[in-house]
Amino acid sequence: MISRQEALERVKLGFWIHLGAFAIVNAGLAALNIVNNPDRLWFVWVVLGWGIGVAVHGGLLYFHEPSRERMIQRTQARMESRGQPT
Repeated sequence: MISRQEALERVKLGFWIHLGAFAIVNAGLAALNIVNNPDRLWFVWVVLGWGIGVAVHGGLLYFHEPSRERMIQRTQARMESRGQPT
């Protein structure tokens, strides 16, 4: 079985991947929007919506112990069911 520490590292990596995808995709959308339609800044709505999701993800991971523990347990169970080597 995957250790608690390994599961925590995977959970943290998942958050950082989420944050990285948010930054890269929204930078691209902002550039696309500004180049093609600078008088209507629609990308702001995407940033706000997705940003709320990233903020909640990070808040639950780093500041809410019960949620962090649930994420760790789910990761351990998922790795166990996949038969990942320990």
